[in-house]
Amino acid sequence: MSKKRLSYKSIKELLEKHSLLEAEFGKDVRAESQFDFFINSKEDRVEDAFIAFKGASFDRHDVLEELQDKGVQLFIIDNKDKLPRNLNAKYLLVKDSREAWTFLEAEAFSNPQNKLKFIGVTGTNGKSSTTWIMAECLRLMGESYLLMGTMGYWLNDDFTESTHTTPDPNVLFKLLDKAAKLF
Repeated sequence: MSKKRLSYKSIKELLEKHSLLEAEFGKDVRAESQFDFFINSKEDRVEDAFIAFKGASFDRHDVLEELQDKGVQLFIIDNKDKLPRNLNAKYLLVKDSREAWTFLEAEAFSNPQNKLKFIGVTGTNGKSSTTWIMAECLRLMGESYLLMGTMGYWLNDDFTESTHTTPDPNVLFKLLDKAAKLF
C-alpha cells in the first residue's frame, strides 16, 4: 500500500484549495507534522487527525473532548458549536468534513482516480446485473476491472466484502490505489 501521511501544511493548503477551510482554533501545530486520518473514536491513534461529522446514528463531534484528553493533536470538524471549552489541540473548521475527508484521502493515496477510467451504472433496476455482465466481458477480453457494488468489491478475482453501498473515502481510495497499480 502506498498511502502517505500528509503534513499539516499540505492538509491546510488542500482544504484552502477546495474552499473548505473556514477557520482554525486551538494550539499551533508544526507545519511539517505528519498525519493520517481516522473516524473511529475507539481507535488509539493520537498521532493522527480525527475527522468529525454527524452520521446517521452518531455525531463524531460528541467525542472531541475525550479524544483531545487522550492526546489527539489535530481535528477536522464541521460544527463549531461542538468545540470543547478547553482547546488543547488544533481544530480546523471546514464546510463539510466528509468532503474534506474525501480530498484528504485522495491526496494521501496520490490521487489514484486520475489514473483510471470509470463506468458508472445508475437506475432503478438492473444495476448489479449490468455491472456483472460488463465485468465478465472485461475478464473474457483479458482486461482488469474493479467492480464496486452492494454485494462487495472485486478487483479482478480478489473479493472484499462491503459494509456500505458507497465505501467511505479511506476504503474507496485504497481500492482505487490497488486498481491503479494493477492496471
